[in-house]
Amino acid sequence: MENEELWIKRSIATWGLGTVTAIMTKGKSGQRHIFGEYFVLISGAKPVLLSQRTSVDTKNFPPDLIKGNFIKDEIEQQVQGAVSRYFYDQYEDTQNNFYLQKIELLNGDKRDLMHLWVRGEFQKEIKSINQNTNCNELKSYLGMIVELPVIDRTDWSEL
Repeated sequence: MENEELWIKRSIATWGLGTVTAIMTKGKSGQRHIFGEYFVLISGAKPVLLSQRTSVDTKNFPPDLIKGNFIKDEIEQQVQGAVSRYFYDQYEDTQNNFYLQKIELLNGDKRDLMHLWVRGEFQKEIKSINQNTNCNELKSYLGMIVELPVIDRTDWSEL
């Protein structure tokens, strides 16, 4: 794919909510189509993967409106909306106000995905992302990640 870009955003751990790791990509497909996709991993009591791919046929868009960061900005806004909806749904189910906390996403790094994998978190979901992404850079990186072993950890409170 031409003009690919991969970027990661993550939250700081929030008590009761866990962490949010957002994997986002953009690229061009053919002459007229651009795409963006996101994969959001939310840890916590019920770990979840939220994902979506967006494709835009640029034929009917004036070039000035879609140049620059159009699809990147769109995907980031979709991620914010998806995370907000997810936590609001949790709030509606529980009426617990901590689900209404603001989640700020900071710049992350591909290594965030490696750390999730070696801790044994989101392994099924990371394999699924690897199989479904349209981004060659992400597919290549995750291909290496899924070959890594889970690290050994000792819970000292049990000694």
